[in-house]
Amino acid sequence: MQREESSASCIASEASSRHDEIVQKKPLVFVVDDDDDTRSCVCTVLEEEGYGVACAKNGADALEQLRAMGRPNLILLDLMMPVMSGWDVLEELKLNPSLAALPVVVFTAAGESGVSDRSLNKPVLRKPIDLDLLLEMVNKICEAGWSISEPPSDLLPKVT
Repeated sequence: MQREESSASCIASEASSRHDEIVQKKPLVFVVDDDDDTRSCVCTVLEEEGYGVACAKNGADALEQLRAMGRPNLILLDLMMPVMSGWDVLEELKLNPSLAALPVVVFTAAGESGVSDRSLNKPVLRKPIDLDLLLEMVNKICEAGWSISEPPSDLLPKVT
């Protein structure tokens, strides 16, 4: 009799656990940056804010993980990386219909002349990363469920 009660308790616990996972499913943010410190800092901050986080150290690793993991809610992508750059990742994403509409925020240490935010048509965060601005962008994108190829206009820089 005790075994039946224990078994029923385990089943109820598993069902409750699955229910909690479904109800509390966190948005998944995929951080791609070759700089260990930047990647670690961004991942830690996002985890502390309650996001699910996956990380990759270069573009090739990122594409391999994307094929295995499925679709994250957002990709935070460094442009300048060894092995495969963020530019190359963006091109590969465009070629894959299931990944083409993924929201991407770009990280770069390049100066104003190095990257044109408007030509990328992606929100850009300059390094060193302002963590408050990063969280504002991540929250806005994940809450809105942005899944279109063009980012919301309030995330793009204003033309002055």
